Amino acid sequence: ERLLNRDELQDRTYFLHIIRAKISEVKLEIQRLQHEIESLTENRRQYIILNKTAEDLSEKVKDLQNDLEDYNMARMNSFCDVTKVKKEIQDLNAHNQQVESCIEQMYLEKQRKEEQIQRLEHELTNDKQKLDTCRTNLDYNQIKTTSDQLQYERNSMENEISILDNRMNKMREQMLSTVTQQEAFSLIEQISELEIKHYQLINDNQNFSITEEACEKLTNQSDVDKAIESVQEYYTTIETNLDSVIEQIQSTLSNPTDDKFIKTSIQNTLKPLAKQYSDKHKDLHGSISKIGKTIDKSFQSDFGNVPITELFDTPEKFKLIYMIICEDLYRQGRMSIADKLIEESKLNDNDLFNLEKNFLEEINMILENLREKNLLPAIDWCVRHRNELNKTNSLLEFYLHKMRFVQLLQLGNFNEAKTYLTNLRQYSIMNGQCEQDVNQLMGALVFAQRDLSKSPYKYLLEPHLWLQLSELFMQQAFQQVGLAQDSPLYVVMKIGFQALPALMSIVNAMQNTQVCHILSKDELPIEIDVGQEHRYHSVFACPILRQQTTDQNPPMKLVCGHVISKDALNKLSIQNKLKCPYCPLEQSPSDARQLFF
Repeated sequence: ERLLNRDELQDRTYFLHIIRAKISEVKLEIQRLQHEIESLTENRRQYIILNKTAEDLSEKVKDLQNDLEDYNMARMNSFCDVTKVKKEIQDLNAHNQQVESCIEQMYLEKQRKEEQIQRLEHELTNDKQKLDTCRTNLDYNQIKTTSDQLQYERNSMENEISILDNRMNKMREQMLSTVTQQEAFSLIEQISELEIKHYQLINDNQNFSITEEACEKLTNQSDVDKAIESVQEYYTTIETNLDSVIEQIQSTLSNPTDDKFIKTSIQNTLKPLAKQYSDKHKDLHGSISKIGKTIDKSFQSDFGNVPITELFDTPEKFKLIYMIICEDLYRQGRMSIADKLIEESKLNDNDLFNLEKNFLEEINMILENLREKNLLPAIDWCVRHRNELNKTNSLLEFYLHKMRFVQLLQLGNFNEAKTYLTNLRQYSIMNGQCEQDVNQLMGALVFAQRDLSKSPYKYLLEPHLWLQLSELFMQQAFQQVGLAQDSPLYVVMKIGFQALPALMSIVNAMQNTQVCHILSKDELPIEIDVGQEHRYHSVFACPILRQQTTDQNPPMKLVCGHVISKDALNKLSIQNKLKCPYCPLEQSPSDARQLFF
């Protein structure tokens, strides 16, 4: 039995040794496979990058091939020499190689910038972590204790001020007992008047500091700086002198001396100061009056070179101006002024872009009620136009009810607010887009029974929400009748103000100061960024002539579906036949149709 046990033990040891050897071999094989997987992953990533680069290069090559085809066609139409064309083809091939090298350099530059962006993102993450750590380390109890302590100190200081006021009133009553003291009191009143002037000068200096940023643009900045420095020096000197004079008068009145001596000493102290401040005030007034002249000299005030007077040289063109002014007046609810302008300018109602006066009167009445925080007319309007609003997925009615709910919370009508919230809850279930807002209103209802202004939902009481609600209502209402939110007069004035500085700067850089001589009536010499909200149509550039289309040169759609400009269509037409530059289809130029964007 012992021998058998020993043999079994040896067999187990032998098999364990074999299993361990196999396990180590399997681990080595797993490591080798992992290395291969990593290398394959890296190769795949490089392959994706190279594939992307190849696609970009292929797009560039296609564009260059299209350019080459256009060039060849232009050369063939102009019956150019074949040898010259071949030479130019070789030049284009050389240029293509240069472009490919430039693309490779741009790709390397892009990789470098991506690495920089990754480093910046890592730094931003670290900064956010530090900021979160600082926020967690803030001790609210310590801040609360400090706030209570400061409030207590403020109350104690207010009590001390009230005590000092009572003492000052008693001293004034005592000072009125004698003639000399009455004169001293009148002198103190004169000092108080000087203090009022002193604070007025301080306010003037603050006004100057507010406009200091604008004054830095002036060419004669030294005059403005001198005026500001003199004002600051003046009120600093007057403050110190007034304090010293008040101390002298109080010390003189407290000493038991002769009344005549008190009167003489106070008069001798105040007369030179009054004369000194009066003269200094005259000097300051002269310096301040020069600032207006400096502003007039430094800023441009003549805009006569910018307008194109030929645009409004006929009664029909002036009629357009009257039309947009009337529309703006109707939008603002000034119906009587608009009717008077129509009468004097002899316009017809049909000329006013088919405006509905009754509609605009109703909209202006509702907007006026919204400014007065009356939501009921706007809610009634939404109920009457609910079908039209639902077609555009508008949430105007919900936001009006939301603001009405907040009003009920402010008024303390919590029972009515609960009923209102139940209806809003049903509306959110039907709509499916306002559930989060309704949940926030439920939380506000809980906090409103204490103090909503000190709760996490205090943002519901911010005044700018009323302005946003008015803008949303005006946008949705005008959309129902096909009108833009902003009137044409407002858009023209806004874009004109944006373009005016650029036009004035280009006037000074031209030999001929009349800007309109280099312009057409619908084109500027420079591009003005008017923002995405004022882009009303698309812009099409002809791929043949590399020019933007205009009213005189509109885009034309060929039978095959390709689009070129009208000028390119005329140039490519030969004997009433046209071959598309992008496909071999031959067609007649008369079959082309104008496109409208």
